[in-house]
Amino acid sequence: MLSTVSVASDKSTKHQLDIPSPQQPTRSGLKSVILVLTCTFAMIVNSANNTAVSISLSTIGRDLHIEDSQLQWLVSAYPLSSGCLLLVLGRLADLYGRKKTFILGSISLAAFTLGCAFARDSMTLDILRGFQGIGAAATIPASLGILAHAFPPSRARSVAFSTFAAGAPLGAALGMALGGVLTQETA
Repeated sequence: MLSTVSVASDKSTKHQLDIPSPQQPTRSGLKSVILVLTCTFAMIVNSANNTAVSISLSTIGRDLHIEDSQLQWLVSAYPLSSGCLLLVLGRLADLYGRKKTFILGSISLAAFTLGCAFARDSMTLDILRGFQGIGAAATIPASLGILAHAFPPSRARSVAFSTFAAGAPLGAALGMALGGVLTQETA
């Protein structure tokens, strides 16, 4: 697609320049909604992983015979590893592909979440929670990059980013509820 721009020279003559305008990917409204919901779901999972553990700390401590002083690591390992690697993995997503980083981060987050369910001691659970955070550190900046690339500055971009951001408090609330239900049903 070409845009025509008029340029005036010093002799008051106009020249027509054809400047190529950037091509935005065309996709259906449904695909746009699915893209936003997928990225928002990643944010929901991230927030839920942060909060679900805190409501079940006493039960985890009792079942795995973990001292109260060690229980804080279960809560801290995830945001600590995620926060430390957020910028690094965001840059790697920009260099090697946002989609690839998003998928790898999501898979690792899911795998280590499953591993946490089968952990039988404090050290294993702490390490797996740390690796969960690394998966989140890959997924969240990749999601932001995907949305920024998919939506040019417009109202649609504002809606996409607002929806993504709404995933954080929604995930926190769902994490507390899910953590409570799982604790109640499995204790």
